[in-house]
Amino acid sequence: DMADAALALDPDLAEAYAARTYSKTFLWVPFEEVASDAQRAIRLEPNSADAHGWYAHLLARERRSDEALREDSIAIGLDPLAPGRRTGSAGNALILDRYELALREADRALALAPDLPVAEATRAIALLMLGRADECVSLQLGPFEGVRALCLHQCGEIVEASALVDSLSGSVLAGTFPDSIHGMANPAASMATYYGWIGDAEASLAWFERSVALSPATVLFWGLESDLLVKFPRDAAFWAGIERLREDLRRRARERR
Repeated sequence: DMADAALALDPDLAEAYAARTYSKTFLWVPFEEVASDAQRAIRLEPNSADAHGWYAHLLARERRSDEALREDSIAIGLDPLAPGRRTGSAGNALILDRYELALREADRALALAPDLPVAEATRAIALLMLGRADECVSLQLGPFEGVRALCLHQCGEIVEASALVDSLSGSVLAGTFPDSIHGMANPAASMATYYGWIGDAEASLAWFERSVALSPATVLFWGLESDLLVKFPRDAAFWAGIERLREDLRRRARERR
């Protein structure tokens, strides 16, 4: 809504087209509509690192790997010291199953800004997918503690993983999770990922529903087709539920126009 208001005042405002690209990407608006905003933002301001980086998010969502990685490379070239651009690149690499690249970019983001939880979580997931779960069991992942439970589970520490999940679940359901900056969307999405990993489709879908109701912009929901969820049950009910969530986001976006 705010981007539309800005464009009503200035139809050539690149930042507004870029912001609308970001919002529509996570609301699962169809590719062609979002791409037109992204491409216009870049035409108007070709040196905008965010415009290129947010276009990369859209391309990664569609699993257009080469194009997404190219846009991320342009964005980082324009602003190599921006932690957000490194984190965005790491997230894109993660959902495109480029785990070595995800790990490298997450490390670079953390070198620039050591207290970025999403970069820490991306790094942990990359380690997990590279078969190095033992390296992420001791990480402090803040709103992504469910990812650490995955690492514990993968290392055979089932009791410890279950205890961590029970504690995190209680905090989220009670609304007392200590990281108020991130709210409950990321903790809920990390719980959903944990349950999907261990094969509990019903619990996973319920936690994704809770997460998306708070915010659709979590990398764990956005990257559902990545190999991270290769252990997710491929039953029709789970994936029909995920598609219902995406269609609800698309409907909400249409209704606001």
